[in-house]
Amino acid sequence: MSSPSPHTSTLHLCIDCGGSKTSALFATSDGEILTRTLGGPSNFTYLGIHDFTAVIRTTVLKGLASLDIPFESKPFISAWIAVSGVDTASAVKSVSEAMSALLSIPLDGRNRLRVSNDTHLLASPLLAQNKYTTAMVGIAGTGSCVVSFAKEGNQVKELARTGGYGWILGDEGGGFDVGRETIRELCTRAESLFVAGEQLPEDAFQSSILAKFGLPPSSAPSDVFTQLYASDSIGPEGHLALERPQRLSSLAPIVFNYAFPSDPSTPPHPTALKIVTTSASHLASQIALLCSPSPQINGKSKYIDASKSILCLGGSLVKQPPYRTLLREILKQKGCPFPEMVFVGDAEGEGINALVAAYKNQK
Repeated sequence: MSSPSPHTSTLHLCIDCGGSKTSALFATSDGEILTRTLGGPSNFTYLGIHDFTAVIRTTVLKGLASLDIPFESKPFISAWIAVSGVDTASAVKSVSEAMSALLSIPLDGRNRLRVSNDTHLLASPLLAQNKYTTAMVGIAGTGSCVVSFAKEGNQVKELARTGGYGWILGDEGGGFDVGRETIRELCTRAESLFVAGEQLPEDAFQSSILAKFGLPPSSAPSDVFTQLYASDSIGPEGHLALERPQRLSSLAPIVFNYAFPSDPSTPPHPTALKIVTTSASHLASQIALLCSPSPQINGKSKYIDASKSILCLGGSLVKQPPYRTLLREILKQKGCPFPEMVFVGDAEGEGINALVAAYKNQK
C-alpha cells in the first residue's frame, strides 16, 4: 500500500461499525486502497453517540497516522459510516451530525457523507449483477439483523427489516445467540440427568466451555452464572474483563470447532451441532419472515420472493462455509429456496467502490 503526499490528498473513507470491532478503509480519490485500521466495538445502540464518536475518532486517527496525514488537514472528500445499531431516522440524524463535525464533511445534500445501518454495505452484490432485482441481507456476527432490498437503478432501496434488537431482545443466529443456547443446552442436559438419577458424564465440549470461565471439568454448567451475570468489567483479566454480551458471544468459536471439526475424520459433536442448528434456525426464521412466494399479493406488501432473489451474508459466523450451508438448507425447509448465496467478505471495500463511483459521477 502506497502513501499519498501529506496535506494534498483527498481520501475516501468507509467504516464498518460492529459489535466486536470497527474496521476503517482509506482510499485515494481514484480508489487506490491505502490502509485499513481496526478499532474497538462500535455498536451505536450499546455505546450512545459520545462513546461511539470516540471509537470512530480513535480508529480514524490511527489510520491517518499510518499515512502521515494530519487529522487537522481535513483530508476526506467522502465517507460511508455503516453502523450496527443505527436502525431509525433519529439515529441516522444523530450519527450524521456527529460524523460531519468529526470528519469535516458537510451535510450539503451532495451525499458526500453516508450514514446507514451496516446491512446496506452487504447489499452490494445486488448491484453487481443483472439477474436479480431483490436481495436479502443477513448479518450474523456478534449480533444479527436481516434486511430486504430492491434494486433501483444504481442504488439499493431498503424494503423491510427484522431483528437487530440487541443482545437482550434479539441477536438471533449471531454469536451471542450461540453462546446463550450453549449455556441453556448444557444446563438443561445436566438438570435432566439429575432428575433421572444419572451421573453427568465427562465431555470434552462441556469442559472446554467451562474452561472459558476458568472452571474445572467437574463443575456444574450453572456454576458459570456468577461470572455470567456479574457487572461489566469488574475484573482486570479473564472472562470477567469482558462485558456481559461478549461473555456469551466469545463462546461461539468453541462451539463451531466442535460442530464443524477441521479434521474430516472427526464426527461433529452432537450437542455442539444441535446448538448451531438451533441458532441457524433462529436466523432462518427471521429471513423467512420477510419472504413470500407472492410478494405483490395485496399490492402493498414488502415481501420478496426468495426463489427470485439473491441472499447476501456478512459477519463472523456466516463466514464459516458449514454454517452457511446449514442455514441455506434450513431456509429451503422453510420455503425460502434462494438460488444464489454470496458471502460479502470485504464490506468496506464494497463501500469504497460505491463512494469512488459516486465521486466520479459528480465531477
